[in-house]
Amino acid sequence: MYNPRIKTQKAFIQIPLLIAIIVSITVISVGIYCGFEYYKTSKLIKEAKQLAGEEKYDEAIKKLETIRNNLVVKNLGLKRQEINDEIEVNKRNLEDKLKFTQALAKIDERNYQEAINLFSKLSENSFYYQKAQTKIEEAKRKIVEEQLRETESAKEKAEQKAQEEAIRRSQEEMRRKEKELELAEKEAKERMMSADHDGDGLTYRRELELGTSDWDTDSDDDGIKDNEDLHPAGGGRYIAQEFEWNYEGTKITFKTSIHEDWYEYYKRKPRSPHGAEYITPNDPFIKDVAQFLKKKADEHNYHFGKFLLAFVQGLPYVEDYYTHFDEYPKYPVETFVERNGDCEDTSYLLASLVEAAGIGTVLVEFHDHMGVGINMVHEQSVIIIQ
Repeated sequence: MYNPRIKTQKAFIQIPLLIAIIVSITVISVGIYCGFEYYKTSKLIKEAKQLAGEEKYDEAIKKLETIRNNLVVKNLGLKRQEINDEIEVNKRNLEDKLKFTQALAKIDERNYQEAINLFSKLSENSFYYQKAQTKIEEAKRKIVEEQLRETESAKEKAEQKAQEEAIRRSQEEMRRKEKELELAEKEAKERMMSADHDGDGLTYRRELELGTSDWDTDSDDDGIKDNEDLHPAGGGRYIAQEFEWNYEGTKITFKTSIHEDWYEYYKRKPRSPHGAEYITPNDPFIKDVAQFLKKKADEHNYHFGKFLLAFVQGLPYVEDYYTHFDEYPKYPVETFVERNGDCEDTSYLLASLVEAAGIGTVLVEFHDHMGVGINMVHEQSVIIIQ
């Protein structure tokens, strides 16, 4: 028998199924479209970066702005922040390039001082900063060359006048005076090149070779005199430092970096017998480390002396089997960078950190071992650490 109710129910079941199929197809299509747009956007960003690498910043900006106006980027935010950041970077680079180009034009016009002023406006973060520094030095040389030309011109006029004046003199007197003048100039130049105006042990001739100042004992202001500095004119690399140790069941980490100039400064120092001279609380790097450890100890109410001891003992210890006791003392910075040392080396390091924090210490030397006495005001007045 025909039942209309049963037929209606079957039709009702088929409609939701059709809707689900349509929705699934739509989602898949949107996903495929978004994936394609993501790939397309990434490719265009890469092309823009390539243009920026070729210093075609205006073209890179136009391409990035076109990407930003893309429907998916604009409405769904796909890579929108990255695109905005790249646009800003390219705008700054374009502005710096224009400044750099204007300064170059001033050099072509022989307006060297104006060129120097324009180059100097570029910040240290600018892509053109190093190029600008090179051009500044070039412009300075041009100024000096012009001054020398003017001096030479004045000298030629003086010599011409002297020749006119020397007509009345004998030829022998003329030759004698010329020889005296030549000798005086050579002596004056040699005195100038051999001078050491800042007293750093480097002559003016050597300062010119290094690119340093003969009126400043520390040309790069890093705390090391030019004649003891690996890179007296600046530059060099930073040596990354990362430490990890346990204190009272807590793992503690510390990351910092030290310039290789300081490491080489101490490596080059002559070695004398063990003593207090290896304690360096005024070293800038030691001060920074001590400040960090003091702050850490205060934050957690740690016993500062024990906390420092745990930090130092966390460095790998080199047994006397490899380096005999009292064989080669190291300065604290060397121990930091090389990340090891024997009892004397770690004692100097510990004493330096403690004294950098304003606490008195004393070295305690045994027959074949060394420790540090720390003047504390906590559990006991003095604790001896071996």
